Amino acid sequence: MVRNSPLFYRDVDGLIPHPNQKPKDEVYHDLAKEGVVHPLQAAGMQPIRQYFADSQDPSTLAYRKEIPIALAQLGEGGNTAFTNTHQAHVIAAARTQTASPSGAVLYHSGEIISGVMNTVVGEQTTSRIMGPMSVAFNSPVEDPKVLADRRDAVAKGLKNVGKLASFSRRPTLSAVGTMVEAVGRFMEVSEAQTKMQYRQLSSVRAPTAEGPPTVITRSSTMLTLTTAQSPPAGSVEPPSNSPSPLAVRLLEAAGFDTPVPAAAPAKLVRKRSRSS
Repeated sequence: MVRNSPLFYRDVDGLIPHPNQKPKDEVYHDLAKEGVVHPLQAAGMQPIRQYFADSQDPSTLAYRKEIPIALAQLGEGGNTAFTNTHQAHVIAAARTQTASPSGAVLYHSGEIISGVMNTVVGEQTTSRIMGPMSVAFNSPVEDPKVLADRRDAVAKGLKNVGKLASFSRRPTLSAVGTMVEAVGRFMEVSEAQTKMQYRQLSSVRAPTAEGPPTVITRSSTMLTLTTAQSPPAGSVEPPSNSPSPLAVRLLEAAGFDTPVPAAAPAKLVRKRSRSS
């Protein structure tokens, strides 16, 4: 009767906590409470963070430490875009010079699955299942070529399975097959986009959360990230190096100075002299 009473024991389980016991890490749940990230995404990211908590690799620890920092910076001003979690991984990888993360399609698919599993079976079970999956497809210290081959195999597998199912005479199965094939194609595109963005962010040395900022040198490839899309016909075209709002937000969160468009040179107007 009195085993779980706090009057007789220090905790509700009737056990005295170990003096070296660490407080539970709930950084993503805390960010969700602050409105920085969606609760389902936080539930999907937290088990993966717990899986790497005891890692002895300094690069892995540095990468995992930078992710919530970048996520909080992306979420400033009430911005809770669903893609912020993936962008935070890309920024963290660029800051720590670790391997490029997976594309948005593969990452968010795993994030949602992990979040649902965490809600159903709990964080520890989810961590044991999804942690190795994260190592296989999103390890920060794995050979980038090995990671690319694994991700490419998944994309091709989805395309082939979906293509076969789309030829089915059953309308439902055919529709599902078409959707799966489309997901495989979107995955290939997202992988290429993530690689490009990672190379662009890695081409400059960004300041990390520790230590003073380093010297930032901008390369010509960065202009492709910051250049706004071409305006429709008939509209006023902005300067060629004008950054888009999304690019400005990502660059600022990554620690880069956004480019300032150069002022247009003043046109000389020749005055005509009056003839007498």
